[in-house]
Amino acid sequence: MGESRISDRVTFWDQYDSFLKGFQGLAPGLDDFDCAGDYELLAEYQNFKPSRILELLVLLASEKNISPALFHKEMRMILTHEFSNNSTSEREKIRIGELKNKYEVKKTGTDSDSITVSRLGFMFPHYSLPAKMGLSKEVDYRYYFNNGYVQFKYPKLLNFHEFGSVIPSGHILKASVWKAIITARLYFAGDNLQSSISFRTHQILLRKRIGSSLLSDERRINLLQMYGVVTTQKELTSNMADALKCIKIENNHIIEDIEWDLIG
Repeated sequence: MGESRISDRVTFWDQYDSFLKGFQGLAPGLDDFDCAGDYELLAEYQNFKPSRILELLVLLASEKNISPALFHKEMRMILTHEFSNNSTSEREKIRIGELKNKYEVKKTGTDSDSITVSRLGFMFPHYSLPAKMGLSKEVDYRYYFNNGYVQFKYPKLLNFHEFGSVIPSGHILKASVWKAIITARLYFAGDNLQSSISFRTHQILLRKRIGSSLLSDERRINLLQMYGVVTTQKELTSNMADALKCIKIENNHIIEDIEWDLIG
């Protein structure tokens, strides 16, 4: 009887030590993700490699003899259904459910082979962003400053995490233009409902989206032009330039707060 109790206590303390590790240092595998409140958000992306998910999707499509054109059409259908505010019929919901089953799409997942809706949104920003934006491409924005309101317009896609996947690598745009786009995205990332996520976490995720996006730089530039971020000469549009001026007035230290080495 006494030996059994001793054995129980040993087993308990082994378990206790395992639970205790959750209070010591960083969560396993997070490395520089030292933003304690953001582990849940980061968990889905720390093992996320778009190229690996694409491999799995291509295998599934090939097994069912799905052509590339139909594959992209079905990805668009899934993401439009998930991210738009449009009401859908029961028949459409059933169809989307069938597509999710076909491509083994899960609601959430953290392992490297998990195909989730949010991961697809980052892989196919040219489908997810239009769905999220709806019919309007611009937002009227204002804030109170020096006893008056400052008002400006900015491209609506800056509000969404997926926007990072359409920002090209730094050498494609002039440094000043690239930094302006990064600054504007991080400013709006800290606004509204996203403010509960730490500023550093936003930077880490933005770096990952820019670096691992499957879109070519040329495709990204085209999308930035289409949605009013840059001109055909790869300069900021007038709305973007005006927005950046207002952002710097409202938050005059934002550029210094950005860890540019972290973003790349």
